[in-house]
Amino acid sequence: MDPLIRFSSLVRHGLRFRSRLERIKGDADTPGFVWYPYDSFANLFLFEQLRRKAGLTLADMAGTRPLLDLGTADGALAFLFESLGYTVHACDHADTNINRMEGVRRVAAALGSQIKIDDIDLDCGWIPECEYGLALFLGTLYHLKNPFWVLERLSSHARYCFLSTRVASWSPDRTVESVACRPPIY
Repeated sequence: MDPLIRFSSLVRHGLRFRSRLERIKGDADTPGFVWYPYDSFANLFLFEQLRRKAGLTLADMAGTRPLLDLGTADGALAFLFESLGYTVHACDHADTNINRMEGVRRVAAALGSQIKIDDIDLDCGWIPECEYGLALFLGTLYHLKNPFWVLERLSSHARYCFLSTRVASWSPDRTVESVACRPPIY
């Protein structure tokens, strides 16, 4: 890995923040409660790589507009970007969120966060409430009934977007294995 990415300000800050978030989760844990199990901070390496290839800073991307985190899970990246000084709007859908959005609310309370947290169903006529400089739309697209419609909405309300989604590893009859896609190199 390029050391400039590994030791970038964003990645270093994110990894320190991850440790803080893990302590908060430990303090806010209760028997039977399930936290979002995946490492959202791993995305920072890809963000940094893409950002550098585009020749932009995060400030260039966000501008003075809020940052949108669609499919926020427990809010890890939303709270990270708030800690970097960004105004953040974090959205997920309680009916499909692993802990009905209780995780994001517990972390917000523990941090004294000012993040706006909304329970939204992207499949039910979602209309973004404002213009965003940067949107994070990670691991959510494949859950949607009409992903193209949501992408059209998002594209008209966010200047930049970091997007990732899951693609099936096997065909339904398990005869074809997918090949990992790599972003083009410019």
